[in-house]
Amino acid sequence: MVGNVGVVQSLMIVYLSGAVAMLTTLSMSAICSNGKIKTGGAYYVLSRVLGLRKGGAIGILYAFSHCFGIALYTAGFAETLQTTVGTEISHDDVRLYGFLLTVVCLIVVRFGFLWKTTFSILIIIAAALMFVFVGTFITRDEERGITGYREETANSNVWSNRSVSDFFRVFSVYFPAATGIMGGANRSGELKNPSINIAY
Repeated sequence: MVGNVGVVQSLMIVYLSGAVAMLTTLSMSAICSNGKIKTGGAYYVLSRVLGLRKGGAIGILYAFSHCFGIALYTAGFAETLQTTVGTEISHDDVRLYGFLLTVVCLIVVRFGFLWKTTFSILIIIAAALMFVFVGTFITRDEERGITGYREETANSNVWSNRSVSDFFRVFSVYFPAATGIMGGANRSGELKNPSINIAY
């Protein structure tokens, strides 16, 4: 992100995304604390706040957005895997990897392995973050622009050298990372008392 829009605009994107997520969180807490929330997550909240007709229409779009989102996430994973492996992989291979990932996710959801693997996933993510942090001190590759921590590099990355439209492009890529609040809202049916647990 910094390589595209610079440090200043990157911080603006992070703060703007965080502000939107915070407003969504406060709104969700206010709605959930004013009534009994049952299973259904965000769809249940929408259908009760906006009414069954409007909430139902938005719920259908919400369901379709999840379908398209899963397809995009799967394709992104497969293409990232292709880049990571570093070998030439055809489009059919990308589709195959995406299909296998979808099958694995289906098995995890169907047989309820998620609660057993949550801590393991946390350990993997923590290790990945640690490796990224350590790698910033170790890795040096001048040809690819990886110079390590240098004052010249920091000064050149403060401001963006690109057009203003790149700000909105990078924002559109980063913003979905700040919408994790809906993941928690969708699991509200698993809480003992959602109207209290979500609000507090």
